[in-house]
Amino acid sequence: MFPIALSADGAPTRHYRDLFAADLDRYERFRHELPVRGIHVNVYGLACWFVSAALEEDDIRRTCEAVNEAFAAL
Repeated sequence: MFPIALSADGAPTRHYRDLFAADLDRYERFRHELPVRGIHVNVYGLACWFVSAALEEDDIRRTCEAVNEAFAAL
């Protein structure tokens, strides 16, 4: 389980207070790019993502590729 928080300036989030400045619109655009690439994610911008123990190496590789492509599309 892990969260995804995107900041407007690209700075890493290091403290819970950083979430007040999270760029939810950017996350929403990012999230919309993932299903196009076959990846389902949580719709709420500050919710945690869950990783299934049933995933195999190829699933993880494809997910990482989709995430990279989604970021590139932003």
